[in-house]
Amino acid sequence: MRVIWLLAAVLSMSISLRADTADVIVYGGTAGGVMSAVAAAREGASVILLEPGKHLGGMVSGGLGWGDVNRPEVVGGLAREYFERVGKEYGKKEMVWHIEPHVAEKVFNDMAREAGVNVITASRLRELDGVSLTDRRIVSLTTESGETFTAKIFIDASYEGDLMAQAGVKFRVGREGISEYNEPSAGVRRAAPVWSARQAPWTTKASCRSCTPVPAGAFGEADDKVQDYNFRLCLTRDPNNASPSPSRNRTTRAISNCSHARWRRTRSRRWRKC
Repeated sequence: MRVIWLLAAVLSMSISLRADTADVIVYGGTAGGVMSAVAAAREGASVILLEPGKHLGGMVSGGLGWGDVNRPEVVGGLAREYFERVGKEYGKKEMVWHIEPHVAEKVFNDMAREAGVNVITASRLRELDGVSLTDRRIVSLTTESGETFTAKIFIDASYEGDLMAQAGVKFRVGREGISEYNEPSAGVRRAAPVWSARQAPWTTKASCRSCTPVPAGAFGEADDKVQDYNFRLCLTRDPNNASPSPSRNRTTRAISNCSHARWRRTRSRRWRKC
């Protein structure tokens, strides 16, 4: 009996170790993260995909449903497979570029599952001390929940690059100017109008402090800015494809104040079932 219990304990420990160890660990379930995980798994590697949130696909499944490619001849590989699979979800033989979030997420989930990728959500990298290095090489990462994962290869596919930063990889925030590499399209652009304080789409500065305008800088200059985080809403005029608008608490009031100008210009007030 003792032998049986000992064997069961050893098996349990080995299963636990296998669950936290892989050939490749991808941090970030963005579209690029899913494709990296799928590509590695299809080549025979064991892969763990760690997503800080609850959904796969990043902004592609998070509301950015308007693909601006529309040229099938320039899309290949896994990206082409993705758009073709989206087309099949809509009953079409060709690639589809205008995609509802729930359809996009389904395709990402299907591709990861079919490739045998071990997807673990709600796994955010622990700040400051979440990465262990040996001779400047990542050997493990630890999440906020205290789980530690080890692998031979780590891929940072997140938008923020926290894994890369904690590993000591050099990086820069913002964009270089034209003069640094003699790139005509580098630096500050003037392609779109810049909001002034008078045009700002919030009621008071207190309601959306992070939206306070700052000078854009001279054309072609370097800067240290990053793109805003934003909310993308799926709207519809079809009552059969709509959900009730959520109740407005203090948080949603602050969010909606930030996007009031665009929201006001929207003809429909219905939330799309996406």
